[in-house]
Amino acid sequence: MARRKAIVCILLLATVFASVAVVQGGKADSSETHYLPIVFSYSPPAYISEIYPTGTFAGNLRITGEVMVVTSTPIYSITVEIRAYDSFNQLVSTKSGNTAFAATFPGQPNPFDIVLPVQSSQVAYFTAFVKDWSITHNKNIQPAAVVDLNVIVGAEDAIVITTIQNNNSDPLTNVNGLAWSLKSGGNTTIPITNYLAPGATTIFTITLMGEGGPPGTMPNVHAAAQGEVIP
Repeated sequence: MARRKAIVCILLLATVFASVAVVQGGKADSSETHYLPIVFSYSPPAYISEIYPTGTFAGNLRITGEVMVVTSTPIYSITVEIRAYDSFNQLVSTKSGNTAFAATFPGQPNPFDIVLPVQSSQVAYFTAFVKDWSITHNKNIQPAAVVDLNVIVGAEDAIVITTIQNNNSDPLTNVNGLAWSLKSGGNTTIPITNYLAPGATTIFTITLMGEGGPPGTMPNVHAAAQGEVIP
């Protein structure tokens, strides 16, 4: 599997500048060596498009968000890293986590949900960035299209009923899906079906905890599903 990392390398280039000094009786060459920094930056093919800081019941800092790609092809196994700092700009915690789906397709957000081993009260600010990714995968992962998204909002929670369809020319196996919001988070997909024929549809249901509210409340919900094409 070909993996890439966001790396910034600083090299020192030795450049010789020759200067000529006029002295009595002739000329003398004087050479000085100057070291100029050359910076090479490999930009990640994915970026964090949404981010939402919150906390757990135990008081730990929890960061949910979404990743999207800038490429025309899928990117796999994306890792997001969160670094938390205190009011003295000291690093107090670091945690990495993977996106929910193995593949991130163009135009399709991929959620992440990372809980840091530090209390939210200790954190003044944090940074988040795409740390690692792969441009290949050992499985042929393909998306299933979301053709209907029905959100039923209750007093405390929201129920999301998602209809997906296999628009690929091949059957999809081991189909997994997820419905999420930034508030509810979620980084674990659920199994939907072991086989989805071309053109076939199926439904999966997920409850989003804490996304309920009074009549008229409508959380911002996303859903996605992926499966494998068997050679």
